[in-house]
Amino acid sequence: MRTNNVGAALFVLCALAGAGGTALVKNPAPLFAGVLLGLYLLFSIRVADQSIGRHELHQMVAEREMLGQELQRILDAKTNPWGITVQSVEVRDVQIRLALQDAMSREAQAERERRARTILGLAETEISENFAKAALTYQNNPVALHLRAMNMLYEAIKERGSMVIVPSSAVETMGLGGTLATAVLGGAKAE
Repeated sequence: MRTNNVGAALFVLCALAGAGGTALVKNPAPLFAGVLLGLYLLFSIRVADQSIGRHELHQMVAEREMLGQELQRILDAKTNPWGITVQSVEVRDVQIRLALQDAMSREAQAERERRARTILGLAETEISENFAKAALTYQNNPVALHLRAMNMLYEAIKERGSMVIVPSSAVETMGLGGTLATAVLGGAKAE
């Protein structure tokens, strides 16, 4: 038979109480009674190690007291016909098998990746919508398109040591030949 720490502790307490009683009355009867009571408690108190299949893991961790009461009710209903009353049930520790821990870790990683991809997809959608709006603005306003192109060129060449190669057709189309040359020469004189 398998014993547990609670039963063993009660056995030791009963045996010590019996030994103390024997020392007081100078009679071995209290020691004998204490050992018998301790043996009864040692083998009658059970701790059932059972990780609980009807509930999710987060419920077992967060709602231990409620689960203990539910288990006590279920066990008491099953054991009462046998004359056994369940006094209390406590969920003290939730241990997860290593394989389940690995599976839960992979599931959490997949969920994080799914959320990241969802956020990235939403960002891409917003960017494409903004580009579509900008394209409509530039389509009907060539001056705005030229200003944007000039701003992009300015941003590219304002960094020190950077070089931008612009096709001559783009420069001619935007009418930037003189402006671009002035900007480049101005940048060269500044250094």
